[in-house]
Amino acid sequence: MTTGSWDDFTADLGRDLASMAHDTWIFNHGARYVQVAAGPRVTSLETVSNVHLPPDQALTPDEEQTLRRLGWGEPRPPDWTNWRLEYPWPLSPSQAADAARALTDAIRAVLRPPRPTDLEIDVFNR
Repeated sequence: MTTGSWDDFTADLGRDLASMAHDTWIFNHGARYVQVAAGPRVTSLETVSNVHLPPDQALTPDEEQTLRRLGWGEPRPPDWTNWRLEYPWPLSPSQAADAARALTDAIRAVLRPPRPTDLEIDVFNR
C-alpha cells in the first residue's frame, strides 16, 4: 500500500483486498484498531468496540452513530464483540473497492490518524 493521500490509500487497499489470501490485517492507531480477516468463505471487517477499550479511550456516542450511519453492524456479545461488516471471500474487484472504502471510513472516523502514514499495520497468517 502506498502512504500518500487517503484516496491513494483506499485505492491501494482495494487492490490488495482483491487478492487477499487467508490473512488478517490490523490497522492500529493508539489503542483503537480496525481489522480485516479473509477466508475461507467470509471476509470480516471489524472496528474496535468499547468492550476492548479502556474507559478513557471509549468510542463516543457520536463515533458509534457514525459507524451505524456507515452501515457497520453493532457488537452483539458474546458472538461479536466489535462493530462488523461481512463480505464473501474471495472478494470481487467491486466488493474489494467497497470494503476498502468501508475500512478507510472507519479508520478515519474511529482511529482518526491525520494521514495513512500514521497507521501501524500488522499482518498475520501469511
